[in-house]
Amino acid sequence: MFQALHTKGVAMPVDFTKIVKPSDFDLRNGLDNSILQNREEELIACSIIAILAHNGDRWIPFSFAEYRKLCAYNVFAYEELIFEQLVKIGMLKVADQKYSVTHRFIGMLCDFIKTA
Repeated sequence: MFQALHTKGVAMPVDFTKIVKPSDFDLRNGLDNSILQNREEELIACSIIAILAHNGDRWIPFSFAEYRKLCAYNVFAYEELIFEQLVKIGMLKVADQKYSVTHRFIGMLCDFIKTA
């Protein structure tokens, strides 16, 4: 959808985390058939968005323990491996045992952003 802003003929990268809020996503049907093409990754991404939307509606860092505590379902230990896979593909970053959503996360899931 949006990949860069053009300023005076120069493409400027867009940091989606600054312009899109978690509540901007339509999660009524989950993230089924997203570009991720992986049901477990889609479920986790959907849960991350929902948790952040209901806890300040900001893209704030969170630990796996916080995710597990706030998740709407019983989280399995193996899901932490999926978090690591999301880090490897650049959708999440991790620092000091806290995960953060990246602009790539939002960009890859932009088809699920609500439209007016």
